[in-house]
Amino acid sequence: TLTASPGTGWEKIFDQVPENGSAQICLSAGDFLLAAPVTIPRKRGLKVIGAGPATRIIARGVESAFIFEDCAEVFLRDMSIESTGVAVGDPDTEGLNGTVMFRRCLSVDVEALTLRCAHGPTKAASCLYFISEFATGADPADLISGRGLLRVRGSNILPGHSQIGVLVVNAARTHIEDNVIRIPGGKGDNLRVQLAATNPSLRAEVRRILVSSLEQSTRKGPNRTSTTIGEFEVSFLTHPELNNLEIWPAAFSLFPPRSVSNFPEAAQHVQDVADALIEKPAQIPRFSDFWDKIVVRDDRPAFFQGIVVAGVEAEEIRILNNTIDGGAQGIHIGLSGRGNRAHLPTGALHIDGNTIYTLRPPLVTREATGLFLGNAQTSSIGENVLIHTPLGSTVHLETIGIDVNGELGPRLLIRNNQSTGYTVGIAVRPVNPPKPTLWVATENLASVDLPPQFMQANNVAL
Repeated sequence: TLTASPGTGWEKIFDQVPENGSAQICLSAGDFLLAAPVTIPRKRGLKVIGAGPATRIIARGVESAFIFEDCAEVFLRDMSIESTGVAVGDPDTEGLNGTVMFRRCLSVDVEALTLRCAHGPTKAASCLYFISEFATGADPADLISGRGLLRVRGSNILPGHSQIGVLVVNAARTHIEDNVIRIPGGKGDNLRVQLAATNPSLRAEVRRILVSSLEQSTRKGPNRTSTTIGEFEVSFLTHPELNNLEIWPAAFSLFPPRSVSNFPEAAQHVQDVADALIEKPAQIPRFSDFWDKIVVRDDRPAFFQGIVVAGVEAEEIRILNNTIDGGAQGIHIGLSGRGNRAHLPTGALHIDGNTIYTLRPPLVTREATGLFLGNAQTSSIGENVLIHTPLGSTVHLETIGIDVNGELGPRLLIRNNQSTGYTVGIAVRPVNPPKPTLWVATENLASVDLPPQFMQANNVAL
């Protein structure tokens, strides 16, 4: 057993554990400061414990505090770990460094932690990141050999604005239970919606309020409008108030197209006009009023995703009895191959007893779902409560409480859930449905959009 004291330089204690060695490291109460991530490679058995929230590990200006690599077994519990840096870069999973990271570790247990990552303008970090990477090598992750096992229990997880709580890639078995994932209080000046005028990534988020779902048609409606750009008809989803204020005729008159030779160029011009309005809202006074009273008013922090399980393999996934509050997406599970994006099914999947509260503010306008599942062989989704809080700026954008799609196996049970405040409570959109199927949706307090293969009973929409 090794003991470290608060302050700086304490991280050298990990050097006392030899390669392939084992140790218990105890951290006392106090502030343990880090100026750079601590990489801990090739330990056989490592237990790092603190004195509960009185043990505070603070990594200033960097995304990660701990990076465990190629360890056989890691047990981490009873402490608070915070990173204050977010580097906006590669949007793929490799760029989403975690406050605590585990790479190619065989078995990881995380319990009774408080994890916090920083706010950022766009998705760039996570609080906990586990990636086995065995799937790309000679020794794939699997339950029999005990490679790629993750358990996260009883922790408080606070992802910053636009960030991810728990990100799991290529784990053979994932068990995430009894955690609270919520947006931390307060937001920095860099999160103001006005920055969309100069930040292209933020502008793309806000643009969805003005323009999305472009198609070549003349279709109109309360949330849609159409216009002619050159010789091409363009229909798009827009905020109903912009139709009421007749903003688009004025905008297209103010910004006529230079030259359009095909529909993609016409659609791009519509998006360019939306960007011009975001950059200088006062160009059309009626739009400036809409911007201030509806869009700016709704500016508030929200994490992007609470729990994500991704990669190319997963034999077993259990996500149980968590509370997830303050993000655009609560739980997102989906496997696919790189490059060809082929659908890859998970094995046994259990998502039960979770309470999820979602919202969709102007700076996080990507898909808003309580629970997303793509591709699974055998699935049980039950006793979850999902509640969406509509905001005036994004009320016209589709939201789905439980969204299941892709290649689904013969067993899919969706029972005893509540899904309220969403455009659609439960939606299932399978690709190549198998035969026969045991697909059941019963006793759900939710509107449902289900294929004919489902056995349905006692589903009630509010």
